[in-house]
Amino acid sequence: MKRVDFYQLERPVQERFVDATRGQGVPPLLVAKLPLPFAAIRFALLSAALVLVWLWVIGLGYDELENPLALQPSWMLALHIGLPVLAGVSALLGRRSLAQRARLPFVQTTYLFPIGVVDARSQQLVRHTFEELTKHEIAAGRARLEFKDGRFDFPLGAGVQAADLDQRINELKQQLSSGTLADRDIVLLDPLRDNGFRNPFSPAESMRPPKPVRLPLVPPLVLGAAALVGFGVFAGRNALGERALYAQARAADSAPAYRAYLARGGNREDVKTLLLPRAELRLAAAERSVDAIERYIASHPGSQIQAEVDGALRTALLAALEETKKTNTITGFRAFEERHRRNLKHVPELAHARFAYLSGVLDRYQKDFKPSREMWTLARRLIVHADKHGPKVLIRFSQRESRSLEKNENQLKASAYYGGEKTLPSKYLLGATVRSAEAAAAADLVKAFAQVLPSDLVHFELGPAVDPATADAATFKEPTILVAYRLEISSTFVSKKPRAIFTGVGLLGDATLSVPDKEPPDKFKHTAWHIPDIRRIEGDELAPDAVYPELLKKAFAKLTTRYVAPWLGKE
Repeated sequence: MKRVDFYQLERPVQERFVDATRGQGVPPLLVAKLPLPFAAIRFALLSAALVLVWLWVIGLGYDELENPLALQPSWMLALHIGLPVLAGVSALLGRRSLAQRARLPFVQTTYLFPIGVVDARSQQLVRHTFEELTKHEIAAGRARLEFKDGRFDFPLGAGVQAADLDQRINELKQQLSSGTLADRDIVLLDPLRDNGFRNPFSPAESMRPPKPVRLPLVPPLVLGAAALVGFGVFAGRNALGERALYAQARAADSAPAYRAYLARGGNREDVKTLLLPRAELRLAAAERSVDAIERYIASHPGSQIQAEVDGALRTALLAALEETKKTNTITGFRAFEERHRRNLKHVPELAHARFAYLSGVLDRYQKDFKPSREMWTLARRLIVHADKHGPKVLIRFSQRESRSLEKNENQLKASAYYGGEKTLPSKYLLGATVRSAEAAAAADLVKAFAQVLPSDLVHFELGPAVDPATADAATFKEPTILVAYRLEISSTFVSKKPRAIFTGVGLLGDATLSVPDKEPPDKFKHTAWHIPDIRRIEGDELAPDAVYPELLKKAFAKLTTRYVAPWLGKE
């Protein structure tokens, strides 16, 4: 084994060796192991893999509206910078590996020459002559040679015959080992010997090792450029992704799509202030409910589409008004007003609808009962007042002092048929019995008027009694039917069994309907007498203490029947 520095050789020997490694000149190259630049290839593959991973990262979530990475968050900037920087580092390392291979004018590998094996994997050339060969194996496609100081494998190409190469190695080993070869013959076998030939066109100086090219700025520039490219790609990818998401959201034109756009990081002002509010308004309007629109308004203060919101609210209110009209009751209209009090300005149609309902009530009253003009006017007055102030109409009674009760009752006591205190009219025509009769009469009036006017529109009810001393001049703040009357007694009627004497009862008075408007009250005068049914008394069908309560009942029933008759068109 002999070691020699390539750059310590003379120029002719250097050129001769380089030519020999290229298969040119003498000695001929028997076999060479030409390795691929595996290190550079590995770095190149790693660099390419990093770029592919980067491209995959770039594509993550792109143009996917529901993907959280559709617009990549800032932490992923580290990947967009790190991956291209690492790819750049791998590329620089691969370049460095290739540069190292190119430092020498020959391929750095092992060569088989007629002299033996030359290990030229560095500038320190090591020559193993066949004299040192201890063992060799030549097989199809491969040759292995073992020397005292090393073992070498060579692939055999298609043009190399294994048998010929084996024979050639044996011959050369024998020749070199015998010592019979002259120096000039050995020069023909050894590329590292000077053959005396000088190329007049070649420089006289030996080749020198190339000076290392120092470009200290190249790696930082490459890595800086990779970082800038990564940052630019990140920014550009998100900018293009935002446009794609915006286009998808606009194409879907739905609240979920716009919410997803904003959730992904989209920040277009028209989505926030116009498109999403419009889409949510459409959802609220689709519920066909005022409540839904009001919830929308509450959740969107200061909306920039207020005109559209008002339109949707008006549409919902009109739909609710139509449902209210179907109820055909003032209760429905009052509930509508109360429920939507804040938004009544949006439904001016309410006034017309309510007027149409009230007119319908009057029309039905006219159609069903055909009242006189005066009764129709009274009904109209009640309806108008009730529409503005509420449904209540009071029925109040005022019992005036009787002019005949005390005098005529004394005559009854003087009669031979006087049946005792239980038959005295004063016991029944004053106090609780009369109040019960008034309540029954009020109930009859309420029932009768319920046929004429809807009770939720005009509701009659019994009110407190009125002091007879003030009844004639009384004024009322709400519609009131004041029944001011006297109960008188006259004539006598004798029952032989049981022995008793009774008197007839007359109810004399008037019923005045007052409505707090500019029109005068309506007054109805009434006088009616009622006599006891002696036949029923004598037949034990009517007890003596039930005579006057029955007469009171008949008297008030007559009053209510006559009073409501004009209202029912039965005059």
